[in-house]
Amino acid sequence: MASKKNDGETTRRGSVDSAGGTPEEECLKRVRALTGAILELVPVKSETLKIEDRKKLRGMVCELNQLFGERNGILREVRARAEKRAPIVECVQGKSKVSYADKLKRSSVTVEVQPKVKQTSDDTKKQLAEKVDVVAKKIGVHGIKKGRDGAVFVECSSKQDAEKLRVSVAEKMQAKAREMKKSNPVVCIYGVDAALTAEQVSECVRQQNESVENAYESGEEMREDFKIFRFFATPKDNKRAVKNVVCSTSPKLRSILISGKIKVMWRVCAVKDYSNVLYCFKCLKVGHKSKECKGELTCKKCAGGHDLKDCKAKEAKCAVCQHLPGAETALGGGAQTHKLLMDNYANDSFSGKGKIKFAQINLGRGRRATACLVERVIREKISIVIVQEPYVINNRICGLPANFEVHYVNCIDESKPIRAAVIITDNELRGITLTDKSDNNVVCVGISNDRGLNVIVISCYLPPEVRHAGEFQANIIKLRNAFSKLSIDTSAVIMGLDANSKSALWNSPTEDWRGRELETFLENYSFVVLNNNEEPTFVGHQGSSFIDFTAVNFRAYGMTSEWSLSEDETLSDHKLIRFDINNGNNIEQRQTVKRGFCAKKADWEMFGNAFSTATAGLIEEIDNSTRTREIETIAKRINDAVITACEQSMPRQREFKKSVPWWTPQLTTLRRDANRLRRRYQRSRDDDIRREREIEYRAKYTEYKNAIRVTRIEKWREFCTKSGGKDPWGLAYRLVRRKRGNTGASVTLKRARDEYTQDARETAELLLETFFPSDDAHTDDEDHVVVRASINTATLSDRDDIPFARCEI
Repeated sequence: MASKKNDGETTRRGSVDSAGGTPEEECLKRVRALTGAILELVPVKSETLKIEDRKKLRGMVCELNQLFGERNGILREVRARAEKRAPIVECVQGKSKVSYADKLKRSSVTVEVQPKVKQTSDDTKKQLAEKVDVVAKKIGVHGIKKGRDGAVFVECSSKQDAEKLRVSVAEKMQAKAREMKKSNPVVCIYGVDAALTAEQVSECVRQQNESVENAYESGEEMREDFKIFRFFATPKDNKRAVKNVVCSTSPKLRSILISGKIKVMWRVCAVKDYSNVLYCFKCLKVGHKSKECKGELTCKKCAGGHDLKDCKAKEAKCAVCQHLPGAETALGGGAQTHKLLMDNYANDSFSGKGKIKFAQINLGRGRRATACLVERVIREKISIVIVQEPYVINNRICGLPANFEVHYVNCIDESKPIRAAVIITDNELRGITLTDKSDNNVVCVGISNDRGLNVIVISCYLPPEVRHAGEFQANIIKLRNAFSKLSIDTSAVIMGLDANSKSALWNSPTEDWRGRELETFLENYSFVVLNNNEEPTFVGHQGSSFIDFTAVNFRAYGMTSEWSLSEDETLSDHKLIRFDINNGNNIEQRQTVKRGFCAKKADWEMFGNAFSTATAGLIEEIDNSTRTREIETIAKRINDAVITACEQSMPRQREFKKSVPWWTPQLTTLRRDANRLRRRYQRSRDDDIRREREIEYRAKYTEYKNAIRVTRIEKWREFCTKSGGKDPWGLAYRLVRRKRGNTGASVTLKRARDEYTQDARETAELLLETFFPSDDAHTDDEDHVVVRASINTATLSDRDDIPFARCEI
């Protein structure tokens, strides 16, 4: 009886749970069917089997059935959670190529309503509201705008709503309604062979580029999305026998073309978005070309009536603001924006793109990897580098130029080596290490500039030797403690990690318990992972893995862009990660960075005359001033007077471009060859060919690595020979004696009650309060009271003081 009851329960559970169509439901259904069959074939009473074997076999089957039931419940829960998170994961990882802004966009359709009689747009809008009942017709409307000649544009929720509106307008109004078609994007292909025709260009774009060919099933489908408008060529293009192609593409094809360069016949051509706005380079106005211009010649820098080559102005001015009377008042922020853009253009202090370049890499404690990183940072003008496992000697990061600002925590305990750092290479950026939130594995740095940028950059390294969940959880707790002290909700936070963990959140094909713990931590603090590349970030001799990633909070997510994984050789097992952030958008705080003055070439007599002229009558004001605000005003006037005198009497310092003095063209060639051989080796499919190409790549890699070492030694000896011959105590001596090290990084300081300052302003205020305390009579002790009383009662006289005794001297 017991067996029949058990079988009945098994059958009933199987019929209920197998209602779903998922793989785990189907597997459970088959397992329960197998369980029922075995229980029927092995009855309780059987002469062929022993009693103990029968009990054991039936018990194992029941346990197996129960185990699969439990696993089925777990899989159901995992599948439900995965379905909820699938759209977010696809959006963040870039698999669906849908950004957060695209999620917010409405798939609307615009309908133009044009009246047949002459009337204003307000009349058309009024008639439309009276005669078309959008509520009864169930027409979803997002908005309505006015147009020319009495027309209005209605934005409908869908194509069906647009059709309903069109029919209603045709029936009840004396007007025409038509659906507005969206124009396709226009791109320009630069540097195409001048002898090619439009058909040949279209065929080359489809057949020579694999990404384009894979996106379309046939050539006819691709030709519908790719239509050439015209060709044009500049005088330089005519000398090179090339031309440029302007073509209309679908949004899908446009995203493929502008993602990189494309191959057209024997050339590799750049593709960019094309804007057909006529701009005159003579009068700096739009709507016509310089050949047709009847206006006056205008300087691009100062808006004066001369050529840019002859301009001697120091300050840049906007031509629009200069030519329009009262433009500063009428345009407000617009005019100020024009002026700032011209300032940045003239002084080359603003990149024009408004981006700050970031890099992230694990150097593996390698000296040559550090040298390779320095060369690339200077070549590509990268401003901030997030580093894990830097090159360290005697508990000090080495191998970096002296003008790099390096932020890390130097632990006294040698068992805790330096494993994380943040490097700032741009002089416009100011960084401060948040001491209470940093240690040898985690470094938090607050970075700001005069353009309104204010972000927190975190470099984190989670060591792989942590095997137990408790030790790894301790590292997560360190991060959690750091985040609890940071104002994550109000600050932009960018975090680069070498997590030594695996999770699908950063595109790893496998997962481990470390990855799941870290994934839960990121979700709790609403961090978004930027990794959108399916290539591994670590490639070593024993294999590859996905262990490096970049995570940002939602305030920083809108600032970041162009995350990519570099394919260039780094001389480290880890690949270089590149991304950009916006360079701040506070117009009022943006200032042009000017170079200092060269005091060695100063005309001090001219300086004295200019300073005396600028400070005339200032002594009487100082004597008569009694309030703090008056003293501050006088101090500002003195500072302005010094700057004015310096500008008249001495030149500014020269701006030296950053460079790597030991880098040679031969190293560039070796690096290019190593990158080419590595790509060819990684793309090989045949095992024998792949093995041969790997050997060839390893040989070139070793040659490139050794060449860097030899070249650096040779250039260093050459530098010491030239520098030491002139001055034995010069730069070479100071570098060897470490008297010229990296720029000292600012750090937050500890207050009296185990509290730390949070930014540079609080740190400066604490230093001022400590070394220059306020003179408050209420806080005086006994000695201070006596001194203050003696000062107040002292009388001044013209008699000379008693001379010092010999013993006093």
